[in-house]
Amino acid sequence: MDAAEPGALSRRKRRAVALAAAAVIVTVAGGLVYLHSSPPAAPRAVNPAEATPDFDIYDFTSPTVGWALGFADRSLGFSVSRTIDGGKHWQRRLSGDHRNGVGAPVLIRFFDEKHGFVANGAGPLLRTSDGGTSWTSLSVPEPLGSHVDFRDQRHGWLITPIVHGQVGPPGHEAEPAHLYATDDAGDSWHRLPNPPAGSSVFTFRGTSEAWLASGEPGPPRVYRSTDGGLSWQPREVPVGKVTTATGPWNTWVMLLPRDGVIVSVNCECNSPGFSFTSFDGGMTWRLLPAGPGRGPLFTAYQDDVNWWTTVAATLYRSSDAGQTWTKASDHLPDWHFQPRAIDMEHAWAQIGVTEGLGYGLATTADAGLHWTRVTIPQST
Repeated sequence: MDAAEPGALSRRKRRAVALAAAAVIVTVAGGLVYLHSSPPAAPRAVNPAEATPDFDIYDFTSPTVGWALGFADRSLGFSVSRTIDGGKHWQRRLSGDHRNGVGAPVLIRFFDEKHGFVANGAGPLLRTSDGGTSWTSLSVPEPLGSHVDFRDQRHGWLITPIVHGQVGPPGHEAEPAHLYATDDAGDSWHRLPNPPAGSSVFTFRGTSEAWLASGEPGPPRVYRSTDGGLSWQPREVPVGKVTTATGPWNTWVMLLPRDGVIVSVNCECNSPGFSFTSFDGGMTWRLLPAGPGRGPLFTAYQDDVNWWTTVAATLYRSSDAGQTWTKASDHLPDWHFQPRAIDMEHAWAQIGVTEGLGYGLATTADAGLHWTRVTIPQST
């Protein structure tokens, strides 16, 4: 039973917080969960220029331009840094503290070396249009527990599933989340129609297509909009074909570079989770077999069908959207990779390094066959 706790968030509310955070830090956080749970057998000192124990969130806009939001492990500070030379050098563009945490959004989203948004979880949304030389502080509606993201320099959304997304008594529908949009780079926000009950985290592409994850009793489902969030169509995920578990289910949505979508479903009933792909807007789904890697977060997507992943020192490729995999190389460095493809050849990866308890960065220019270790931004 998900009863409310006086003075605290209910379990469902806390789960929604986690879902919102996962959507923001998907590039890194899944890797950190795994890496922290698998410490090296014989750690030794790590070069501080190449690895850090601190928590960093990255956004990469090209093979040479990257941004980092860092939280020092033993302080209440945060920093924003930029590289424009593929990680050879980093420049500190913003620093401060987040000691007065209010559960505001966490975000780092950039579109080039000059334009982007940052939120550190304890203050206003920040915007820069000059590469971090100056920052504009922006207010957001209902910041507590919300998730915010931008699809381009002007258009963004904010959803507040925490306070308003809890399940009601049996026989009563959950109160819907609140959804807001901006078309002037966060200077103002307008309320959109309420999304479906149970909605938690959104993702979007283009000017009108958006998807919502959800967490509700009954069959797992996600929602798709083709009119910029004015209306939503449910897309039920056919988990009944692979399990007899009845839920409740939580879903997570990741859009592929072109038209495809991956939906992962996890049951709160100790049943294993599953992932499905769709290439027709969720009208039909195909089970994603357990591949050689550790799931969608650890896979690089060059396009909708060409994927690659790494396990230990081995690189695997798929040319059929994860249905089958072929070994491409077994001579990779012994790192834990979490890659992000930039194009068909280039990718960045946050890595867990085996020589110590640290996380570094590496780049590839040949789709994962060879990697170059690069420096990381310093958080102190």
